[in-house]
Amino acid sequence: MVGHVSLQQSLGLPQPVDDLLMWRQPATSAAVLGGLTGLYLLLSTLTFAFLLKAEAGLVVLALLASVGSRLIGRPAMPLPHILKEGVSSEQWTKLSNKALAPLNLALSVLNLLASGTNPVLSIWVAGGLFISSLLATKFTIVSIAYTAVVCSFLLPKLYELRKEDADKMLATFQNKSNDIWAKVNDVVLKKIPKVEKKTQ
Repeated sequence: MVGHVSLQQSLGLPQPVDDLLMWRQPATSAAVLGGLTGLYLLLSTLTFAFLLKAEAGLVVLALLASVGSRLIGRPAMPLPHILKEGVSSEQWTKLSNKALAPLNLALSVLNLLASGTNPVLSIWVAGGLFISSLLATKFTIVSIAYTAVVCSFLLPKLYELRKEDADKMLATFQNKSNDIWAKVNDVVLKKIPKVEKKTQ
């Protein structure tokens, strides 16, 4: 029996995003992933210069539409409310409140990295950045972003379908990582002399 996995509870994602990534409505998830795939294929074949020209063309079309609507006496093309009114103080407060926890989490991680008080985290981050630099030489930012999108659509659902097997593999990996870290700690880190704090 497949256990239900909730990204809303584990990661704090909104329920619509949870439903989308966990394929609760397969047609919607397939349509979104298909649309993003089409956008990726479009962006990967177009040059940056072409995109700038396309944006310039859209601006000119908007100007012509505005002038044309005035000449024929028809109302202008409706625009999103946020473009006309901007962001209200209430909306900004809600956005700020939602961003507060992730921001503080990011700052706490940066503090650990800058202070070097968590060697495990520093090694993992340094290794991840190094691997990312190698990938960046082979792939474009668009390709990396699309790969992240595909993984976000596939990995959570695969984990839900094979939760028991995945948990066993993760537990095995964690145990091996702990063993390796214990050896590194005994062989290397414990031999590093500690700086004694001077008392005033």
